[in-house]
Amino acid sequence: YSFRGADVFTYLKAAKQVSKVYTLTRNWRSTPDLLRAINTLFGTHSNPFVFPEIGYLPIFAGDPGSKKRLIISGSWEEPGLEIWFYKGEDEKPLTKSEAWARIYEHVASEVTRLLNSGASIDHAPISAGHIAILVRENRQAKRMQKVLSRYNVPSVLHTTESVFHTHEAWELWCVLSAILNPGKEAQLRAALLMPMFGRGLDDAFELTTNEAEWSEIVSRFKGYLQIWERRGLFPMFQALVEVEGVKPNLMRFVDGERRITNLYQIVELLHQAESETGPDPLRTMSWFARKMFAWEIPPEEYQTRLESDRDTVKIVTIHRSKGLEYDIVFCPFCWEGIGSDRNKTLVRPMIIRDPVKKEPLLCFDTPGTKINEDAFAAAIKESLSEEVRVVYVALTRAKVKSYLIWGIIGGSETSPLCWLFMPPETQANDKQASYSFTTDVVTGGSSKKNWLIPWSPQAGVEMVLSKLLSLEKQNQDAIRVVVNPNPQPSKLLPQSHSQIQLPAFKSIWRVPKPSWESTSYSSLITGEDLDLTDYEIWAEPPVDEGIENEELPRGVIAGECLHRILEKIDLARPESELNLRIIKKELNYAAISESCVPKVVEMVKRLSAAKLVPNPGLICKSVPEIPIDIRLGDIPLHKKVCEMEFGFSVRRFDFSEVIKVLVSYGINRACELEARTPPVSPTVVKGYIDMLFEAGGKFYVVDWKSNWLGATPSDYAPEKLAREILRQHYYLQYLIYTIAVDKFLQWRVRDYHYDRCFGGVWFIFLRGVFPEVPGSGIYYDKVPGKLIDEIGKYLVVEPIVAKK
Repeated sequence: YSFRGADVFTYLKAAKQVSKVYTLTRNWRSTPDLLRAINTLFGTHSNPFVFPEIGYLPIFAGDPGSKKRLIISGSWEEPGLEIWFYKGEDEKPLTKSEAWARIYEHVASEVTRLLNSGASIDHAPISAGHIAILVRENRQAKRMQKVLSRYNVPSVLHTTESVFHTHEAWELWCVLSAILNPGKEAQLRAALLMPMFGRGLDDAFELTTNEAEWSEIVSRFKGYLQIWERRGLFPMFQALVEVEGVKPNLMRFVDGERRITNLYQIVELLHQAESETGPDPLRTMSWFARKMFAWEIPPEEYQTRLESDRDTVKIVTIHRSKGLEYDIVFCPFCWEGIGSDRNKTLVRPMIIRDPVKKEPLLCFDTPGTKINEDAFAAAIKESLSEEVRVVYVALTRAKVKSYLIWGIIGGSETSPLCWLFMPPETQANDKQASYSFTTDVVTGGSSKKNWLIPWSPQAGVEMVLSKLLSLEKQNQDAIRVVVNPNPQPSKLLPQSHSQIQLPAFKSIWRVPKPSWESTSYSSLITGEDLDLTDYEIWAEPPVDEGIENEELPRGVIAGECLHRILEKIDLARPESELNLRIIKKELNYAAISESCVPKVVEMVKRLSAAKLVPNPGLICKSVPEIPIDIRLGDIPLHKKVCEMEFGFSVRRFDFSEVIKVLVSYGINRACELEARTPPVSPTVVKGYIDMLFEAGGKFYVVDWKSNWLGATPSDYAPEKLAREILRQHYYLQYLIYTIAVDKFLQWRVRDYHYDRCFGGVWFIFLRGVFPEVPGSGIYYDKVPGKLIDEIGKYLVVEPIVAKK
């Protein structure tokens, strides 16, 4: 195969020079029915591979008695080969664009139908992992994946595309260029618009007016450059991914896993190149540029990797499928011809084979000369032969069933399937066919300047269908012909089927493990090394689709969206035009229906108007006196900080003793965390506080909760909120927040005293705040100073590290 850099004539020449030739005629992969169909397709042709030297021998099943079949709804009548035949109205050929649109949709529909039908193979139910779709080009693979995603069918790509030619390569180039030149404002702004940063055009515009934030971004990028110069590309990339939230930003896209896989593969290759010379950003970027603009066939290590090996439909180029096998295979694009424009079909000068000596000849295109016409016909013949061999590769990948697509489509008269289904002797019998590509060009008939003049469509449809139906009749158990198929899936797959959790990436780099580790509220609760917000840990299960039209959606995506909205809006002006734009943008970004805009606006209005009413908490049983009425809408911007990041170091962390202290204060459910005790090695506790504000001389922490507890205010009564806090172990979260803020205020506030200056923690359950029902959706607690002191015996805290 030329796509492997090989030359079939070299093999043919070598075969003539040996004394004995062996062949393989027994197939241990495919079922007898499928092999019989393949034998019919290739074996009934007098010269299937165009060149007589490449013959076809019938294939026999390794297990002739195999009963392995695809069974749908109890039916054993599924054939080994199903041929879909497309034709236009009034027997007119379909255009390529019409055919492509139908085929993408119909393949996705059929895949969905199979997965919904309860189909089985050898008494085992099929799943997405049993199915492969073989395509000719990388662009077809990408479009096929997009269509499958609309049906909620999980899929992965396995193509020959160079990872350096992907969009992620260009995106990473822009980002690395900005890191190299953080002082170039236009370059940095362009980088910040890349998907990995999760920003929109509105965000970019806001940066032009916010000098403080822009200065911080420039400073961050300068820091990335320092890491790159001192320690290398990979440590810098790790810092970038962590600080900028690259993974969650990319996973918001339907193909997020694909994007992250490409990104990590490129960084790995850049790191390997850099490791030979040491950290040198300019040299690395020069190497990167050469790979991005290299257009030769990429070596295997540069070809895009599978983003997942989970139970997914495999979308594979036929070139990459060689040597692989799948239970069910779709071959949607073998109908495509080798070209209709001689000026675009072949690269000149042409390398062809001497018809007698079979030696390579270099032919320069001189239009109108006999040698040019003969060379062109020879090159077309070689191309067609290879295309037929590629079709053979595609059809022999399946174990149980193959779907093959053909039809009266523009350009299909020059396809390998036309050669197989309508050999020259068949076309010669058609008196109405004025001219045939395969008869006149490939078999050396009359030479014509315009070499592509298809047969009469009306005669062609009748002739082709007659041929296909005769094949079906001769092989009823092996072949089925469907004219203008229109498969209809009974329903879409559940949404969860298409959501693939991203596996942890294992780096190949030997980065020394620091003696200090990091933990957070999420790590303590789950017992794993995570860096998630609480609404990601305790995500409510998704609701039925019908409910989403009646109320704001639930779950991780909605919770994250609400947090982003509340971080950016001004609660003092809940119905302002700016707030409305922010709400619309964030809902759109989270793919939540715009019909939810009024619901979110109403929620914001209720938050702005609600009075923060203290009630007895889980730790502080008494109700403190708050001398002033506090409403979130009354807090001026200069009195609050949103999304405040914190981190404090802990030299010794005896979590089991902390649990005992909490139990002594009545938090008996803290014992449930005993089994998740983290290591006692030095630790950095980190996290984000949704809001820290000052009112009446005291500082308060606010944490937004998007938990769904019910539809009425009574579902969010103080006692029910306390149960939810206990169930989710949120008391540990606000204990950590209190310690962080206490240390921070000791550093920032003169004459600071905890009891006098710290007001407590408010957990606001967004779905349950109703101003007409005081205290609804509002949980309050203040950790006693004595408890902070006791915890301090087991949390040896170092000086605070905090940033806005």
